[in-house]
Amino acid sequence: MNGADENAEPAYQTRRATLEDLPELKRLWQEENLPAPELEKKFTEFQIALAPNGTVAGALGLQIQKQEGLIHSEVFSDVMRAAEIRSLLWPRLLAVAKNNGLIRVWALPTTSFYREQGMRDIDDATRAKMPEGFGSPNADWVILKLKEENHAAVSIEKEFEVFAQAQRAESERVMSQAKAFRILAYGFFILVLMALGALAVVFGKLRKKR
Repeated sequence: MNGADENAEPAYQTRRATLEDLPELKRLWQEENLPAPELEKKFTEFQIALAPNGTVAGALGLQIQKQEGLIHSEVFSDVMRAAEIRSLLWPRLLAVAKNNGLIRVWALPTTSFYREQGMRDIDDATRAKMPEGFGSPNADWVILKLKEENHAAVSIEKEFEVFAQAQRAESERVMSQAKAFRILAYGFFILVLMALGALAVVFGKLRKKR
């Protein structure tokens, strides 16, 4: 009897969303009044749970921006099973976050589940580090810190951004100078042609007088 139980198939299977899942995901997003066209473009952010019949029972998104992650747009085909499915998707979401070297993940505490997983209210210092694309910085966010910040790496990244901006500015300056040089060259060429034309006219008149 125990052997039969051990060989039983799990009630749900979890994996990353694929193109084949889009029709069901779009339906679930629309039912929850979420921006389906926008979410469709980033469906690979979603971890999904499949019911035994192969349909999408639930999905949870993780948007990654540099070293920050945003948990978003969770949907369930049966809200009565939301807690169960959310618990199945959470380990996969954390694995993705850690594999991408995220410092922390952010969420809006729409359910007590996130606080139960160790997510805490943010302080003002952390609020200032929130990426612009995640939402309103004034909302009641909770975060889960995954690792300590490497300030040296952050400093290097900022220096690289400054360097990249300087390089772009220098490239634009060189391109602008090259464009100005081309205009001057074309202008000089036209003046030369006009001068040659004027000389040709003068020589033509002189020949006629002879």
